[in-house]
Amino acid sequence: IDALGSALGIYRLVKTYEKECYIVSEPKGNSLEKFLNVLKENEADNYKNVIIGEDDAEELITENTLLFVLDTNRKSYAEFPDLVDEINKIIVIDHHRKGTDAISDLVVSFHEVYASSTAELVTEIIQYSAETVNLNLIEAEALYGGIMIDTKDFSFKTGVRTFEAAAYLRKYGVDIIRVKKWFQTDLESYNKIS
Repeated sequence: IDALGSALGIYRLVKTYEKECYIVSEPKGNSLEKFLNVLKENEADNYKNVIIGEDDAEELITENTLLFVLDTNRKSYAEFPDLVDEINKIIVIDHHRKGTDAISDLVVSFHEVYASSTAELVTEIIQYSAETVNLNLIEAEALYGGIMIDTKDFSFKTGVRTFEAAAYLRKYGVDIIRVKKWFQTDLESYNKIS
């Protein structure tokens, strides 16, 4: 959720500047299932054809394409590493330690290992953007979820900036209980895994 929430935040930021934007991802997994269902409910209004796969993305690449790599700084950890090779203009926003195989030749690197999450960093970018960015509720909740999960409910790797980002997102009407329920593991899900 940190990567996907961050992607939704960057999507809204880019759309605020009236630029074409897509989220290149094929999100799956039990931990994201409830959130993805809520996101699909919002597709008709806001996200229809926004989340695309690698093949669709490759058809859209031009010399002016800008790729945001979120929640990792390593090509090998990117969901679609080939896109990193195909696109010349890359921005990395990440909070993990840099490895020897970190993506190089970046347009911008916003890399803060002391941040709780990439969602916290993206929230800061949105909050201090020159243009006013108006997040949709699902975007604010996805960013909040990214912070919440990466901090283990605000009990790990938190600081003043973490709580400032969370407070900013709460102003959009984030329903904390709803967000927590998206990522709760129930007994039925647990039994399927074991």
